[in-house]
Amino acid sequence: MPGTELFAALVESADDAIVTTTLDGRILTWNRGAERLYGYAAVDVLGHPSTFLVPDDLRDEIGEITQRLVNGNRVEHYETLRVHQTGRKVEVSISVSPVVDASGRIVAVASIARDITGRKHVERMINHLAFHDGLTGLANRTLIRDRMQHALARAHRTGGFVAVIYLDLDDFKEVNDRLGHAAGDQLLQAVAARLKPLLRPGDTFGRLGGDEFVVVSDHVPNERAAVGIAERLATALAEPFEFALPFEFRLVFRRRFAFALVFLFWSSPSVPRSSRRSSATVSSGGFSPSLGARLTTTATVCPPLMTSPARGDWSRIRPGSTPGL
Repeated sequence: MPGTELFAALVESADDAIVTTTLDGRILTWNRGAERLYGYAAVDVLGHPSTFLVPDDLRDEIGEITQRLVNGNRVEHYETLRVHQTGRKVEVSISVSPVVDASGRIVAVASIARDITGRKHVERMINHLAFHDGLTGLANRTLIRDRMQHALARAHRTGGFVAVIYLDLDDFKEVNDRLGHAAGDQLLQAVAARLKPLLRPGDTFGRLGGDEFVVVSDHVPNERAAVGIAERLATALAEPFEFALPFEFRLVFRRRFAFALVFLFWSSPSVPRSSRRSSATVSSGGFSPSLGARLTTTATVCPPLMTSPARGDWSRIRPGSTPGL
């Protein structure tokens, strides 16, 4: 087989999408890898401008890539998006190089594209798991710490308020011990799902671990606004949580909540840090602020999380049993 035919066969059988275009972007060659990646048959695209492959918001990158080639630079492993025939966007890694003639003049452009959708999905999953709680999907301790540091640094530079709200479900261990860890997991997920919609888009809602949750509210206009956020959360927790496992059960917060608010504010970078903190505790009866307290954390001792099964009582319920029987 002559060298040119062998080379053409190698290009045609390659897994990657190999496409050559004229300098003004019209498609000259289109291998089977391109058909698989983009969904178009060669007969349907040859001679057409290749812009249909590029999302509208990325059209500027065509000119940028062309300019880099004109300057004698290759474009290697450039990660971007392309549009499939169905309209869905495909994540690709593209290498682009000039095609030159015997005199060294650029006569065409060759691109090799590889589908990296699967790899990028795995990367996003790994990144998500690194900064989010696997059970609730909320921010984990690492992300909470990062967001808090950024919020405090921003408030220190520009002035403003940052509220940190801590929530603990007292006697949560009783739920796991009496109803099993599946019930405990469902309760944590339900708490997260109920409270998250009540927060502002810029707030960070996270789980420290176990039954401990934290809300970091940045750009809070004043202390009353921070108290209002915590009161909304407390009101939401007063409603029962109902689940269906091998049996039905109902969890209710009674009397007070294990809830604390730490209010950190910077009215001016020149104000001493020791005078910029206040704290408050919240219960079903509302907040009791203590302004000027030199505390960075606030601890509250509250009555335990009480439970009220749909039927029967704790003494008669065991995991896998039916309440009331």
